[in-house]
Amino acid sequence: MRRSPRPTPVSKQPLVPGETGTPGDSARYLLIHLDGVSSAVFRSELDAGNLENLRDFFSNEGIIGHGVTYYPPFTSAVVKRMRNAQPIHDGEVIGWGVYDPVQEKNEGRARVLLRYARTVPRRARGNFFLGFPFMDHVAGLALWNAADMVETYGITEYYWFGTDTAGHIWGESAQRRNLRRFDRYFRSMAARLPEDVNVVVYADHGMSFGEVLDYDQEVADRLGERARHYAYPHVYLRDPGERGDIARELVRYTWQDFAFYEAGPERIVGHGSEAWFSFQREGDQIRYEHDGSDPLGYRALGYEGEYLDSDAWLALTHQAEYPYAPVRIVELFDNPSVGDVVVALNDKPKAGPWVYAGNHQGLSAADMSIPVLVRGPELEHLYGRDYVRIEEILARASPESFEPRTPSRELHSAAVSVRDDGDGLTSEAEFTFSPGYRWQTGLEVGSAVASQGWVSVDFLSGYLSRLWIGAGVREDRDQRLFARLDYEFRVRRLGLDLRISTADSTRLDLFYRLNSHIDVKLRDFEALGIRTRF
Repeated sequence: MRRSPRPTPVSKQPLVPGETGTPGDSARYLLIHLDGVSSAVFRSELDAGNLENLRDFFSNEGIIGHGVTYYPPFTSAVVKRMRNAQPIHDGEVIGWGVYDPVQEKNEGRARVLLRYARTVPRRARGNFFLGFPFMDHVAGLALWNAADMVETYGITEYYWFGTDTAGHIWGESAQRRNLRRFDRYFRSMAARLPEDVNVVVYADHGMSFGEVLDYDQEVADRLGERARHYAYPHVYLRDPGERGDIARELVRYTWQDFAFYEAGPERIVGHGSEAWFSFQREGDQIRYEHDGSDPLGYRALGYEGEYLDSDAWLALTHQAEYPYAPVRIVELFDNPSVGDVVVALNDKPKAGPWVYAGNHQGLSAADMSIPVLVRGPELEHLYGRDYVRIEEILARASPESFEPRTPSRELHSAAVSVRDDGDGLTSEAEFTFSPGYRWQTGLEVGSAVASQGWVSVDFLSGYLSRLWIGAGVREDRDQRLFARLDYEFRVRRLGLDLRISTADSTRLDLFYRLNSHIDVKLRDFEALGIRTRF
């Protein structure tokens, strides 16, 4: 039977005026998820002078070199928990597979991905596609627009997946190049941010590089029918009483470096290739002991076998080869969905989708130690820190603080354009009115066009574009119903509007935003116009 979870050492603090961002406050946040970058890689690039834009913006006091993420270090298990300052024992997602050992029900990678995607804000979901190979520069253009999103929504989350993709497919050198690219695009975006915006750049996990190993097939071959299910790092056994023997077997005969299991009340035993070790919990403190060699290397740090609370473990081990491991493993075993055996494959990439050169699944610093960068009035309590748990970053804010503050409506607009059709000048006018957020109604009239009215809804949105679908009525010789698609694409001040309608020919408007309220337009390369937005 699983233990009842202990109170997490990091919790939401009471809301204090001026200390937290809430939906009614003026506090604004920009959270940038920098996927798959370890502390070691980040610090190496920073010290080499390759990330000068990040250094200039955050300065040394805002750069925390040793953040510690959750175990397992998978994006699906990290993002929502990090935002809400939750421990790993809260929630069902503890890997790229969700298995209910009581009901014996399983959700595979695709279902977990959907769960994860639903936790990502609507406009940020397009970043998944910008993480595909060779989409880095498009992702950079989208990052440029993030400053405008902060102005509109108050809370903006941006996901830079390119560093993770590059590391998985091409390895460390490619990841470093992608990180430098992010730094260059960050500069142009950051220059447009107001001073009072709270900015966090964090990695969700690091990455190990090297020969890729097929863990799943290895475990299947080794355990056969003895395993009910496995989804790294969790192994669910048909006979949980065998968990000690199987843990020893896995580290002896497979690539696994560590295998953990619950050996009694408040005690987790781990097996390594050369020694066993254990984590014994007493209240809110944990003691580490081992037989033979010291697998985690804590004796060299001055540890002498005493009970330590989570803060003391973090202070002691944040730069160790296995940072904060006792706390992370004990927390994981508090989750009711944890496997009978939990393994760790350290510094050896595990095979998976798109994985050819690197992956993140280990308990070592390469995967668990992450950079965290903070700046802003709500984050000053983190300035000067050398280390931090990932769940501490936003712990002083309420969960509601990170819900986008959607406007009550879209901007209304009025536009007029003029063209020379050979017989003189003709003009067209278009008016749009928004009854609510993501809804528009419109009317178009002109000396050479049929009048038409329509209503449309924002179907898809991202940092670069929006897709509207709608229907309307066209008044020509008689009335006709029509359907239409409107696609908007904008980078900073320059953009285009593409309209496809069943009522008339496709129309293309190129526009330049003079300021937040006035655009100048070129329609179909024939007509000039102006649009005001209010």
